[in-house]
Amino acid sequence: GGRQRRRHGDFLQGVVDLRQGLRLLNAGGLDDAAGASLQRDHFGWLGISLGGIYGAMMSGSTTHIDSFAMNVPGADLVVTLEQSTVLEPLLAQAMIAHGVAAGSPAYADYEDLAHLVLDPVDPMNLAPRATTHVPAGWAAKRAIIQMADTDLVVPNEATHVLSDVTGVAISAYHPLVSNHGFLLDPTSIEGAKARDQAIAFLEGNAP
Repeated sequence: GGRQRRRHGDFLQGVVDLRQGLRLLNAGGLDDAAGASLQRDHFGWLGISLGGIYGAMMSGSTTHIDSFAMNVPGADLVVTLEQSTVLEPLLAQAMIAHGVAAGSPAYADYEDLAHLVLDPVDPMNLAPRATTHVPAGWAAKRAIIQMADTDLVVPNEATHVLSDVTGVAISAYHPLVSNHGFLLDPTSIEGAKARDQAIAFLEGNAP
């Protein structure tokens, strides 16, 4: 239970810190560091992996960012851990270390507790506020979701959960080598396509 509570605190603190950063931007507090007056009438978000997950959280947590390009993100943090090719073995190792076997009543208790602790900051509950369940007085956000087929880190199932709860269609890419990190791979044709899509979207030249 303590590990889940710390993880909840990590995510919550991350959202709080990012919101504080936006306040500084809006107030001109970073202009000196940038050496220029920064644009403040429009903010866009480009996030990869955990940055995409944080983007989904922020999309339902602030009115100051209007466009979100989320690359290989996910929702339902428990599913993300359990279905990830990379992360699931680490989870299984931690469960074994605590004497918890997969499929046991103790494991079911873990899943219940994990949802209880993580759901308040889970993108599946925050991100709909950006698109399908927009609070009164807010403007709906623009968003794109980019997915790598057979992603080894954020499972495709978790990306589909985010798409389902937000109503944002998935742009699926098929990187043959770089997989989860394809957006930043300078040799990846699929990465170049995804970069072009994200840039055009954030510039307002694509829906």
